[in-house]
Amino acid sequence: MEDKLGRRSIHPISDNLSLLVTPHVKYSFKLYLPILIGFFVYGYTKLCMLGFYYDFVEEFTTKENYQYCAMDTDSAYIALSGQFESMVAAHKLKNAKR
Repeated sequence: MEDKLGRRSIHPISDNLSLLVTPHVKYSFKLYLPILIGFFVYGYTKLCMLGFYYDFVEEFTTKENYQYCAMDTDSAYIALSGQFESMVAAHKLKNAKR
């Protein structure tokens, strides 16, 4: 018997077709470690950028003072209404340092 590609997939042992043998092919695969490391680093950098946004910017500033334009894995483009140091709530920053 042949499969759709014309290869023999089932081999009869005898003429009466009561016993059939199917070939078993052992497939192997390679783990491409540099790709896996790159995927992890890419995901981790996104997590760090979101951590900066939620843990610092959202916590210590008000939304009236900034607007995020774009965020990439290594940069954040923020439109500010003034100097960044003056936008940070001083009382929240003092409490966070303790």
